[in-house]
Amino acid sequence: PPEVERWRSLAGTFFPSHRVEEALRIIDCESNGDPDAYNPYSGASGLFQFIPETWATTSTRAGYAGASVFDPEANVASAAWLAAENQRQGKYYWQAWNCSRVLG
Repeated sequence: PPEVERWRSLAGTFFPSHRVEEALRIIDCESNGDPDAYNPYSGASGLFQFIPETWATTSTRAGYAGASVFDPEANVASAAWLAAENQRQGKYYWQAWNCSRVLG
């Protein structure tokens, strides 16, 4: 969808090329491509729907300390960092997202 496709170049900046399509599918499932998406029940926010606790630690470790979860660059970069960290630890790359189910 166009709402998600608009994030292709940003995803391509932070995710490995073979992960860009997957990242866009996660964004589509999590937020429908809306960088201002917010879940009032969990507090999950932004394109990749970070919960507040995960955002606080991940954004800092990704080099975006103090950035808003609604900042698309900070959100995508932090998601890419978290996914890569999962892989470095021998975990499933997309394990942090419930929407990983859309990947098959």
